[in-house]
Amino acid sequence: MAGYKGPYKGSFKKGGKGKDCAAVKRCLKRIQHNDKINLSQHFGGEAAQALKRFQKNHDLHPDGIYGPVTHRKLAPLMRGYEVWLYKRAPRRQSALSTWVVMGPDADRPGMHTKQAVKDFVSKAAHQFGAPVIITRGTNHNQYVLGTHRQSQHWTGDAADVGMYGRQLTKFGRSALVAAGMPAWQAAFCRGGVYNVGGKNILFNTTIGGNHYNHCHIGI
Repeated sequence: MAGYKGPYKGSFKKGGKGKDCAAVKRCLKRIQHNDKINLSQHFGGEAAQALKRFQKNHDLHPDGIYGPVTHRKLAPLMRGYEVWLYKRAPRRQSALSTWVVMGPDADRPGMHTKQAVKDFVSKAAHQFGAPVIITRGTNHNQYVLGTHRQSQHWTGDAADVGMYGRQLTKFGRSALVAAGMPAWQAAFCRGGVYNVGGKNILFNTTIGGNHYNHCHIGI
């Protein structure tokens, strides 16, 4: 998000004012396609309701308060966040390393997303044409929603890239092309579950959980 300058600076709710309020409003307006949200620095009723919807969709307490927990979910979706994060991220000696970085709390302590997953996400990001952030790695439920099947995330074999709407569809298609699907075929894919070239790619689907706010990539 234009204007984003770094980490969490403090909480606010309906009635709050300031640049941080405006930044959150711009992000909510964009990801929810909500034209009712204006771009002033005043955090009004419409913005508070949009924040509650965001919290509910991300399994957070929908209290309309922008605090540190909500910040960890929303910040990676802000334009400009990746610029701040990349300046502080350790670099690998690889041409692909500038295309992807792990977001805060993406991995659980002691268990990291495998390098092969990061490398493929990097290739998908290169195809996409912009850097991306892995918002969820091994810091994930052990089992796939509604099943007793162990999640690829749990073992470090999968990553989620947080996005919404048209950008999510574009990135999902980019991942399909990076996995080996012909570009003309990927252009017709609007979402679902795809297994291409040994890669498991999910976006714009509720199979296995809500994949309308991120693209799942598993190896």
